[in-house]
Amino acid sequence: MNGESLLAKMPAESTVGLRQSLDTLNVRWDNIQSSITRRRSQLDEALRMAESFQDSLSRVMTWLSDVEQRVNSLSPVSHVMTKLAEQRQQLEVALG
Repeated sequence: MNGESLLAKMPAESTVGLRQSLDTLNVRWDNIQSSITRRRSQLDEALRMAESFQDSLSRVMTWLSDVEQRVNSLSPVSHVMTKLAEQRQQLEVALG
């Protein structure tokens, strides 16, 4: 049984206050349903953004680890002028 069916069974003169209360209840219920829907939408969007960020972060971390390994595998900086140009070229290749 719902509020409307209860009101239908009551004498008209005693339903005025109850009608207002029922209307207020219905408005509040509709408002909370709308708030829940908005909140769910905001949470869904935030989750999509967080997942996208996590994917991007994972790719950057993988790339960074790869570059660190390549740089760490390079030979120490030479003090010979002719070797320095070659080492610079190796560094450019290692950085891709």
